[in-house]
Amino acid sequence: MLGRNAAVEALWNDTDLCANAAFCAVDLVERDVGFPVSLLTLQAAAWISYKAHNTEPLEKVRDFDDYVLHGMPCVAGLRAEEMRVLQVVAFAVPMHTRVHEAREFVQGYALEDTTVDLVLMDTLRLPGFREMTREQYVRCVAFAAAYRDDIMVPGLGGGTPDFVLEHGLRLARHS
Repeated sequence: MLGRNAAVEALWNDTDLCANAAFCAVDLVERDVGFPVSLLTLQAAAWISYKAHNTEPLEKVRDFDDYVLHGMPCVAGLRAEEMRVLQVVAFAVPMHTRVHEAREFVQGYALEDTTVDLVLMDTLRLPGFREMTREQYVRCVAFAAAYRDDIMVPGLGGGTPDFVLEHGLRLARHS
């Protein structure tokens, strides 16, 4: 069984999922069984997310093994678990996640995509970010990414500069 941090770590480091698909997989797990989660359920959520967030999804599970799950072994029963998870979440696979919102907000700033992705993954690990409003979340992500890239981004505080500073710094310093 994998806790939340270990599951996020596995999705990010042991697969080739994009940040949006990783967020989708975590959302599916939370709506299904929550954390801790079995490797089988995590892989089923990753498979569902991969197919939902890639325009030309791999058609065979063995291709998913070879090209997406390069860092972890595929567990038997993936197809059956995929159908079970889809039924539990009523086939509602999130297509628009906070990754989209954060990327839209940071567009135009000279922030590295990899830095933004790492900061986004850290929001899945740290407590408090899921409960934030959209504005608080995207400003904290932008602040943390700018801090890590050593770039000055004026006006990120918005109406709550202390909140963004506190949570953005906590996020920027987490690694």
